[in-house]
Amino acid sequence: MAAPGRRAAVTASAVRSLAIDPAAGQATAWAGLRLHQIRYVLAAAECGGFRRAARRLGVQQSAVSRRIQELEDRLGARIFERGPSGVLLTAVGRDFVEGAHGAMVELDRAVDQVADLARGEQDTLRIGILAPLGPGPLDDLLRRLLVAVPDVTLEIAEGEAREHLDALARG
Repeated sequence: MAAPGRRAAVTASAVRSLAIDPAAGQATAWAGLRLHQIRYVLAAAECGGFRRAARRLGVQQSAVSRRIQELEDRLGARIFERGPSGVLLTAVGRDFVEGAHGAMVELDRAVDQVADLARGEQDTLRIGILAPLGPGPLDDLLRRLLVAVPDVTLEIAEGEAREHLDALARG
């Protein structure tokens, strides 16, 4: 933010990086960001250098350097201080990495979940009970399970003992 009475400098690349988010009606710097740029930043921050990050990612060091530079230009802020022995995060970079890491964890989780669902690998717990499920120890246990493991699908079937045994035999 510029000091009172002073004009803030706005670069052309900063203006190009802004887009209107129709849902929020606000400008956002996310327009044009690429996931690989963010992954490169996270790897460089973790490895302490572009060369080590490139080795870990299986890409050329110049690609890591170039993509991070493009991201910094788009954001209008330096993420790294570059030095002969590697890179250090700036204060802005630390904030960016913290937020980006959380976002990438959530994105990876969402992608994995969709892939699991597409392959039919969602965890399902099927329970056969002899009487209607009402308040009690089993109800409490199942509620705690759903809180602890939110990705599990719970299927409860009421029936006679013979029906449950037949269902188990069928798989």
